[in-house]
Amino acid sequence: MTLRWICLNKLDSILPSVTFNAFNSAAMISCVFIFIAKCNLRQTSRFP
Repeated sequence: MTLRWICLNKLDSILPSVTFNAFNSAAMISCVFIFIAKCNLRQTSRFP
């Protein structure tokens, strides 16, 4: 019983950090895509 509780406790502490890292990665990737899109929009608006 205690071993199972320890395993569950470790999973609870590991899972949020994994999901947080995944969320961070997704946010960074989306920021990069938005930045590239904005740069492309600026270039196309400057040179029609």
